[in-house]
Amino acid sequence: MSEDDNVESLSPAESGVRWVAHAVMWSSLYAPVAIFLYLCNRHRAAIKYRNPAEMAFTALAAFVGGLSRCLVTLYPDRMSCTFRLLFIGCAIIAVVVVATSDVLDRAAWQLTLLGYVLAELRIVLTFNLTELMVGYANRPRSQQLSAMSKLQRKWILFYLRRGLFSFYRVALHVTFNVPLLVLLYSHDLSAYSGETCPPLLVDHVTTLLSVNSFVVIVASFALSFKLSRVVDNFGLRQTFQACSRAFAVVFIFYVPLVAFFFDYAIVSYYRADVFLSNVVCHVIIGFHIVRPLREAFQTKHDGQGDDTLQGTAGVLDAYLHTPEGLNAFATFAKAEFMFECVLAWKNLMEFRLDVPNHPTAQDIYDQHLAPSAPLPLDNAISVSILKRFALAFEANNKYTIVPDAATHGCNYFDVLLDAVMAKILGEMLPRFLRHPLGVDWMPFLVKYHTEVALNKVLDHHHEIVDSANQSMHTMPTIKGDTRHGGRLMPIQSVVVSSARDSGGRCESPPRAAAVVSQSTTDR
Repeated sequence: MSEDDNVESLSPAESGVRWVAHAVMWSSLYAPVAIFLYLCNRHRAAIKYRNPAEMAFTALAAFVGGLSRCLVTLYPDRMSCTFRLLFIGCAIIAVVVVATSDVLDRAAWQLTLLGYVLAELRIVLTFNLTELMVGYANRPRSQQLSAMSKLQRKWILFYLRRGLFSFYRVALHVTFNVPLLVLLYSHDLSAYSGETCPPLLVDHVTTLLSVNSFVVIVASFALSFKLSRVVDNFGLRQTFQACSRAFAVVFIFYVPLVAFFFDYAIVSYYRADVFLSNVVCHVIIGFHIVRPLREAFQTKHDGQGDDTLQGTAGVLDAYLHTPEGLNAFATFAKAEFMFECVLAWKNLMEFRLDVPNHPTAQDIYDQHLAPSAPLPLDNAISVSILKRFALAFEANNKYTIVPDAATHGCNYFDVLLDAVMAKILGEMLPRFLRHPLGVDWMPFLVKYHTEVALNKVLDHHHEIVDSANQSMHTMPTIKGDTRHGGRLMPIQSVVVSSARDSGGRCESPPRAAAVVSQSTTDR
């Protein structure tokens, strides 16, 4: 057997194919721009539910994978065999390491495969955690969580609180790439160039990547059905299912092509496998980067952006004190993954108003602030605020500084309550106003301002009657007193007004206390 029979030859592409490869390579340069814009807009509603950090990282790996296939097609004579094979499949972690050691050809595909599954898994667990929170909040207060629910919540929180570059994720990527590295470095490839590689090694690497691709497609498709039908936003379930179907279609054509027609002209001359690989890469970028980015810009420029917010913190506070307003906001929050914020506001307000059977300070800490809290506020409140309360309660529990939780004043959680309200006001209210659940906001707003204006008129009248020496003032109106420059001024909430009028004492306004009490009874 001659030496030529022991190598798999890959000559540079002919002129026609080179033109196509150049066109594909240069046209794909839109991807880094789209990924950059995607990350810049990651806080917008159309993107933030899609696990933007991990998805952008996966999309970048997909772009590098598609680009690498074009480079291998155009310049196989300028790289080694190891470089060529590793450039297509190894993790992006390996890209940084091996770029200086002349090995790069299976480079982004392995990371794309595992990264895509991990990104989707994080979204699924976020949905599941939201449903667990809803179930926890709807249970009777005396009922304890089952051991299974506690364990499930514990592991979900453990996973979600780990970042993109946490140790266990890096370890997963390294483990996932071990078989590929073992295959490559079990052969002495120093004598081979990028144009000539051992055919047995090429077959093994192709088989490994095909198996990995099949596993990822099945796992992705299965995970897409785990996405909740009830708690969904921007069609995440449909997006992942459509992307998985597109993967499957390309995979059906790709595997027979590289398995049975590798030596035929369709692969060796026309490089159909290269272009199919690029299709897979841009399917990921199209579904999970370009499409949500387009939705984000459409929402931003449709004339209904955040600048159209009509209302203030005081109005929102009063709206949440109504049973209808609280129920509508809680329902909307489930789809916004901010259900814990609405429940935290309710618990904090019950504590502040001292309604019957309100949660104690320790109950609030256990539900929202403790490390294993079932309704954590980690993603909603700044770390400094959470740390302040966590240190206070941990020290109290350890040294029994305040043995009776009742000694906490009703204003104890005001800082936390303000932070929760700011989160709801800044992120939830703008989208709530455009949602069908927010249809009652404008009638309530008109009624609220009418009541405020009426109270001002009545107060003004009483001031005139009680003080004959007081000079006559212009009758206050909504336009004159509550508007400035065409914008609604912040209106003091019923709760804050009552507290100030009572000299700082936490006296419950009858209407607000009755509403919160009724909500507590319903729960």
